[in-house]
Amino acid sequence: MMLGRLYNTTLYAVHEYTTVKLQNLNGVETSFPKLLIILNNQHTREIASSDIELLAKMADWLGISKDAVALLGNHNLPSFRQLYSHQHIRNMILYGITPDEIGLQLELRMNKAFSFMDCKMLFTASFAEVQNDKKLKNEFFNELRNSFKHLKKSEQ
Repeated sequence: MMLGRLYNTTLYAVHEYTTVKLQNLNGVETSFPKLLIILNNQHTREIASSDIELLAKMADWLGISKDAVALLGNHNLPSFRQLYSHQHIRNMILYGITPDEIGLQLELRMNKAFSFMDCKMLFTASFAEVQNDKKLKNEFFNELRNSFKHLKKSEQ
C-alpha cells in the first residue's frame, strides 16, 4: 500500500517541452536541421566567426549546405530528449560535450559514431583540440566521412 502511493507521488518535475532556438551556419534561425553541431564554448557565449567558417567548410566537405547545419553552444544546453522529440534532430556532432551533459547515460568511444533512437551521434574532443591535433583530426574526419555520408545523399 505504501509503495503504491510513493510510486504515484511526483518528486520533482522537469519540463522539456520548449523548442530550442537554433541558427544555421548563415546565422538564420532554423527549426529542423539535417545536422546539429554542439560546441563546448563554456568560456564565451559567442562562437568565433573563424570557427563558423571552418564548420561551413566541413559542411561543404560533407556535401550539405550551410542552411542545413545548425550550431549550438553549450551555455544553455538542452537535453537529448528535447532535441530528439521536439526538434526532430537525427544527426549530431558534439565537440567537447559528454553524453551526461545532454541527459544520456551512455558509455562511448570518442570519434566513433553510433546511433541511439535513430539519431546518429559523434562525440569528439573540443573544437580547438580537433583542429590542433593532427592524429585526432584525421581520426575525426575519417569517422565523419564514413558515418555521415547519408546526409549528402538525402539532400540531393
